[in-house]
Amino acid sequence: MGCYRPTTLKLASAHCPRAVDFYEDGTSVYREHFDTGIAAHDVLAKIGEAILVKGERLTDDQMRQEAAIVARGLIESGRWFEGSRELPMHAENAFEGSHLAVAYATRPDTVWATSGARYEVGFAYDAKWQKVPYSDPRRRFRLILDKLEIITEEGEDYAGTLAVVTDYKSAWPTDESELATYQMRAQAVAAYLELGGKIDGIRRQVVNLRTGKTYSDDLWLESGGREQIAEWQDEITAYMDALDAMDQNGRRPARPGIGCLSCHYALACDADIKGVNVGAMAQRLAKLEGERAVLIKSLKAATGERSITVGDSSIGYHVTCSRTPKDSASGMMRAAWESSGGNVSGLVTAFKPTMTTLSAVAKLLRPESKDAQAALVAEWSEEKRGKEFGITRKGGPA
Repeated sequence: MGCYRPTTLKLASAHCPRAVDFYEDGTSVYREHFDTGIAAHDVLAKIGEAILVKGERLTDDQMRQEAAIVARGLIESGRWFEGSRELPMHAENAFEGSHLAVAYATRPDTVWATSGARYEVGFAYDAKWQKVPYSDPRRRFRLILDKLEIITEEGEDYAGTLAVVTDYKSAWPTDESELATYQMRAQAVAAYLELGGKIDGIRRQVVNLRTGKTYSDDLWLESGGREQIAEWQDEITAYMDALDAMDQNGRRPARPGIGCLSCHYALACDADIKGVNVGAMAQRLAKLEGERAVLIKSLKAATGERSITVGDSSIGYHVTCSRTPKDSASGMMRAAWESSGGNVSGLVTAFKPTMTTLSAVAKLLRPESKDAQAALVAEWSEEKRGKEFGITRKGGPA
């Protein structure tokens, strides 16, 4: 039996079982797009631990100082992760992650624990879900929680002690759907196994660092919570057993399709797609699109300073020219319009509104409320349906 973690379960679900093979084999993969998130996580953990030591919230300047220390270390030496030192991080990624973390950390509505919290805490369990040391050879499942905290909740419907598991996400699309992933379910299981006798419930919490939004869900033990935890444990166990059983001759099956689009192992994938029917062609397109996405990410980083020459062409960034309105364009147009005898009403009528224009005007009219802005934009616009060829997930574009 192998050892699994939320990352491997997500690879199998979001991409395919063959991706788990690549992960376990240590297949080389372009990882720089992870670095911003890694840096942000390290900075938030550093700030959180400093607050615990001080016993009170740090000032914004103190948070920036802690972030600068982390970024400097990542650039100089790389991250220390699970017993080994990773390669030094590119400065751009380290600073981007640092700035992202500080922007969230210094928000007035960001609540920091002054006690009862742990950051980047790891847990491991054997096949019977008994806790073992993180690096124990008997481990069957292990995971690292960004933050584990104990709070007291005083609500109208429920009140008691909650274990809060928080997961920080640096991806723009992060939303409430993350709460249903096996990563968050596994974190709830770990919190229960660690603190079950000391708590009344568990809060799963996901933070989108880009937007600052927090998505959460409470699970109260006396209201079906214990049964839910047991069900998630059983599902994770069955999932791991199934992944073990798929392993035939050292290879799990590939599943070419929509999961190829964001798979980090697309370039290394050896999936053999046979046939020329429509289904096979669709699978091949998905696989090629996945390879294309990884190639573009890799080559963008490799050609940041200099293009690569290939025959009589070059691949990389090249200079483009386009025209864009000056900051003073609105005033200049108004002056020219009025000098020709026109009035402001006529000028507004001459414009063809765009969605950007509608949003800008709504923001000026209702600066105090984003909901009110959205309502105005909805009132002024209409939905028009069209068709676009491509690969889509059920429910929307990939």
